Amino acid sequence: MPRRVRLWKVGAIVLGLIAAIALAFWFWVDSVASRQWEAALRRLEEIRKEAQARRPVRKVLRGEPIPGNAWDDYTAALGEARKLASPGKALALTVLADPRSDPVKAVSVVQAGAAAIVHFRKGARRETSDYPAELESVSSRARRGLDDDFRLLTCLALAQARVLDQEGRSREAAEVLLDYFQFMRDLWADGGSGGRHSASLEMCIVLDEVQALIMSGSFSREDFLALDGQCQVLDSEFPSALFKTLGDLVGDGETVVSMRVNSDRLQEAGWNWLKTWRFAFSERLIKIDAIRRIDQCARLTVSLEGRPYHEVFMAYEGVVAEDPEYPTRNPLWTSHGHKYWGSNERIRLTQIRLLRMAVHFRATGEVLDLEDPYGNRLVHSVTGGHLKAWSWANGRTSGPRPGQWKPLGDPVSLSIETDR
Repeated sequence: MPRRVRLWKVGAIVLGLIAAIALAFWFWVDSVASRQWEAALRRLEEIRKEAQARRPVRKVLRGEPIPGNAWDDYTAALGEARKLASPGKALALTVLADPRSDPVKAVSVVQAGAAAIVHFRKGARRETSDYPAELESVSSRARRGLDDDFRLLTCLALAQARVLDQEGRSREAAEVLLDYFQFMRDLWADGGSGGRHSASLEMCIVLDEVQALIMSGSFSREDFLALDGQCQVLDSEFPSALFKTLGDLVGDGETVVSMRVNSDRLQEAGWNWLKTWRFAFSERLIKIDAIRRIDQCARLTVSLEGRPYHEVFMAYEGVVAEDPEYPTRNPLWTSHGHKYWGSNERIRLTQIRLLRMAVHFRATGEVLDLEDPYGNRLVHSVTGGHLKAWSWANGRTSGPRPGQWKPLGDPVSLSIETDR
């Protein structure tokens, strides 16, 4: 009996020691996690401030700015577009589908969406652009609805421009399109990753329409000079890839902070609590590790400011190659550098600069020497009063192919041609 009692006491002591060690370890981990957590949150705030410090100054394209927030007018334009009946919406989309659509249809579209056009044009002239908080937290379903609304407004802008051009008012037609581009620029700068995706698609459509108008419309030298100045404003105020990337990283960090390790999304990906052993089963340490990875990409992003695209691409590929298994170990952040190349920003900025070259050439006969957003300078040739300008980029978002650069790209053509 005494021997059995002694064994029981020894067992209790051993279990007590294990429990005490485990408790001490838990307190130590919690203490370390708390200190590091505060540092991680401070670093996210520093990245946010760094992004805002690089936020481009917003200018109006012509005249003096009107006091007020552009998004008051943009929201009103979206509301007016939603009021269009189904037949009106279908008719508007036909304008986009067929550039040579019946002029009567274009007039009907403009009449139906006149209020929306007035609102977005007024917004483009506003002094400030402060994105509404209610649009920042929309659901994925609501985001798809917004995308449809933006596409409808694009159709209205195109219809208005075509009606004006048919009336011989080509400069006004171009200015309607540039005002809408300003709207999309504001969406790009303020609307987060979802807004940038929407804006990029609509910008491409609008720039193609402006380019076609420049080639075929009726413009005076004074008209081209005015458009040249407006294109220069769009160029100077276009958000940089650095601004966009830092903003995306902050957004990713906020997602990490709010996410639960036992969330359905992570469990569906095969992640469970047992796999957190390398983080001492601490949710905060898992999040801290992800934020450190985000911080690594943020520092790399700043160091790459102004570098050619292929160098940026290879640098982020290096991040992936350095630790290819990272998303498996910590699925809270799986972007892993892949979306931070800044290709879309470079494509749109290249298109703007090529448009600038064409407009300036039509106005003066001179060729602007502009920096190629992909690296080096934009290339051009002039033959018998015919200008051809292009970027030495392949136009693909999947990354550059050093040694295989081509003047034309797929899906985006990064070239422009015009006659004097």
